[in-house]
Amino acid sequence: MNIVLLDTNIVSYLFKRDSRAALYEPHLENRELAISLMTIAELFQWAALRNWGIVRVQQLEAHMHRYTVLPVDIDTCRQWAQVRAIRSKAGLPISPQDAWIAATALRYQLPLVTHNPDDYPSHSRINNYQRSLSYRPIFPNLSPKLLTISTCYPLLIIGMAVL
Repeated sequence: MNIVLLDTNIVSYLFKRDSRAALYEPHLENRELAISLMTIAELFQWAALRNWGIVRVQQLEAHMHRYTVLPVDIDTCRQWAQVRAIRSKAGLPISPQDAWIAATALRYQLPLVTHNPDDYPSHSRINNYQRSLSYRPIFPNLSPKLLTISTCYPLLIIGMAVL
């Protein structure tokens, strides 16, 4: 079984049963779904900011048990530092949250499924590898965007960008 890393927005869509989750079902079926510690932190932050009650938070916690939480280790921290440094030097800022998610994908060499591919823009000095994906858009006005942001490993981003 292949493993894919889910960006926080995808986990949110699945939890809320948002219609956008259907866009990603072909990329999630028959796969082990993994998340980074940053996704857990972001989801708990959203709950705190929106004053969710204990029942809703417990539902979120139960939902998170569906995913494999990938551990952070020194290699993940190195990847995070590299992502932030490379992006900073290239004049392409990346949020610390997105950098943690990218670093997790890079550390474990996993494809990242996101609804916001522009959060992970590429740059020619950063890209050493690119992978292609044979994919037919579910909706004609949406298409996948494949990018990489690593000097070491490919980061395949499966995302939808409105054209």
